[in-house]
Amino acid sequence: MKNVQLMVVLLGSLPLFALGGGAGAAQNQGAVTKPGARIRIDASRAKPTYANFVRVTGSPEELIIDFGLNAQPIGVPKEAIVIDHRIVMNYFTAKRMLAALETSLKRHEAVFGPIETDIQKRIQRRQTRSTSAPSHRPSESVASHAERPAATRLLDQ
Repeated sequence: MKNVQLMVVLLGSLPLFALGGGAGAAQNQGAVTKPGARIRIDASRAKPTYANFVRVTGSPEELIIDFGLNAQPIGVPKEAIVIDHRIVMNYFTAKRMLAALETSLKRHEAVFGPIETDIQKRIQRRQTRSTSAPSHRPSESVASHAERPAATRLLDQ
């Protein structure tokens, strides 16, 4: 992969997609990131991974986030969930990440509707939809194929 430059979107003084910290951060402690500043990011060693399980623990100084794959998402898993990745970060970076995730989720829900995290409610809703007539309320409708490019563009803003 090649080096990729990303535009950092700032929320107040919090970068939303470049979370900072790491090597070289100590020498730049006095520097203030200006809105619209470009930060070079080398993602050539990044390996995409899927996770449907997350566990968050911590110590007084650091937050520990474990990611894994739960092969049985309904009910209590019969086998242990294998943790594939563990991210350890300070609470300052965690708070910036929280702001970035919150903004991304709000944008997604504004386009595609609310995200239900309770799997039982999602199953009930799916069963109710399949047995009842389709609803025409905007909050429950899904963007048609023709509308999707415009809706997707909203996520990129």
